[in-house]
Amino acid sequence: MSELKTLFFIELGQNIILIGPPGTGKSHIKIGFRNGSLFSGLPCLFHNRSILY
Repeated sequence: MSELKTLFFIELGQNIILIGPPGTGKSHIKIGFRNGSLFSGLPCLFHNRSILY
């Protein structure tokens, strides 16, 4: 998780997928990534699972 905090995957054009049962903090983590990327001037876009199929 500490490597993901650096947001290196955005600069490399890579994606991350958070998988887990309800109530495990996936949305909280996504919001943290979003805030970090926007404060760094990087783009951010969320998709829900239905868009991936």
